[in-house]
Amino acid sequence: MTKHSVLFVCLGNICRSPMGEAILHDLATKQGVRDNWLIDSAGTGGHEAGSRIYSGAQRVLKKYGINYEHIARQITPQDFDKFDLILGFDVDNIRNLERIKPKNSKAEIKLVNFFNEKRKNKNIEDPWYPDTNQAFEAVYTDCLEACKTLLNEYK
Repeated sequence: MTKHSVLFVCLGNICRSPMGEAILHDLATKQGVRDNWLIDSAGTGGHEAGSRIYSGAQRVLKKYGINYEHIARQITPQDFDKFDLILGFDVDNIRNLERIKPKNSKAEIKLVNFFNEKRKNKNIEDPWYPDTNQAFEAVYTDCLEACKTLLNEYK
């Protein structure tokens, strides 16, 4: 039975949020606790809905042994009741999430790096714009640290 639920949210749901989803899924599987988690991702915008994970994000995930299929989607009002924790990647994501969050929603909204002791509450910048391997590596590193902490805190 699922004990914890987390939704990773960025702008388009093709780079950062599917990376967070894939990393947490991978770590939870390796730790044998995958069945305790509902893990998903979405975008605040719908312009990429139906798209696959961006090649730069996929390339970095594969480098670390994570093969993950993903189709982008836009966040829905129901997500705020379905998920206990909704994690945005930057302050713009957080602002958008707070704006669209339904009244009386149970979801707690935080930055992904709230769970990253090395970069506590810092933005995880969108790697789309520089579109460099280094930018996608930085997202991977921050997500990995945050997901490790998240799994330890929500046992």
